[in-house]
Amino acid sequence: MSKIYFAFLSAALGVFIGRLTEFPVENQKLLSEVITVLVFFTIFPAMIGFRFGRIRELRLQPLLSSLFLNFIWSPLFAFTLVKSFESEIAFSVAAAILFPCPSMNAAYVLLSGGNLEVSTAIMGINFVVGAALYPLLLTIVAGAANYEIPISQIAVSIFAVVLLPITVGKVVSKIYLPSEKIRRDLTEISLNGLVFTIFFTKSHEINLAEVFSVLPISITFLLSTLLLAETISKIIGMKREDHLSYVFLTAGKNNSTVIAVLTLAGKYHLAVYVMIHQFVQIMTLLLYSKKR
Repeated sequence: MSKIYFAFLSAALGVFIGRLTEFPVENQKLLSEVITVLVFFTIFPAMIGFRFGRIRELRLQPLLSSLFLNFIWSPLFAFTLVKSFESEIAFSVAAAILFPCPSMNAAYVLLSGGNLEVSTAIMGINFVVGAALYPLLLTIVAGAANYEIPISQIAVSIFAVVLLPITVGKVVSKIYLPSEKIRRDLTEISLNGLVFTIFFTKSHEINLAEVFSVLPISITFLLSTLLLAETISKIIGMKREDHLSYVFLTAGKNNSTVIAVLTLAGKYHLAVYVMIHQFVQIMTLLLYSKKR
């Protein structure tokens, strides 16, 4: 839970300090460059040790269930969301729920007693498919929302925050493989720095009432997805450990990647809303993993 506390603190400090000065307004270009560096170091450490899983560990039922929830249910929810609520807040949450596989998936699986090897294999496939489909899915949702977003820049951002860190990470891992603790600490430091800088950059534009209106939308998606996953698993008679191997990487999304993508595309204010969704996601999935 310390992760979410520090993220909240970073966001609050960013807004508070930013509103005390005109620095964020006068130095957007400099802050944009700082954000770009922080984006890379937020994603890069995880990619050093990222495992795409072994094919022999795959099980058909949880794999197909994960693909259905991530690439049929989630896009349908996102599409319905932006058609029902024509706002940047709704679009931001929609953008968040289109990219699967939360970085904390392994922690959720271990806490709940799921099968980590199966989950790792399923996560690898979903992550690759998610990265490939994200620009297309976001284009469709943006069109439904009549929202202008630089899709070509989104595609470039996917390369910058997914493919480039993976490539560099694999090269670095051949030379030096830092411990999991070092990778985790570097990711958290970079992520909190990114959170602070984004909220600092947009401190004069943030409306706290609007920011927290994300909560009911996020909760609705998370609970409905968990319920649907439970229903699917029960109907097909899936084992408990197999159910827990896929459910977290479908209800949970890779918000850090989405934040990075939107930030590099110049949509800082959308990233703010995605961060709130991330806070809700962490609390909801931690509670589910402990109770399930």
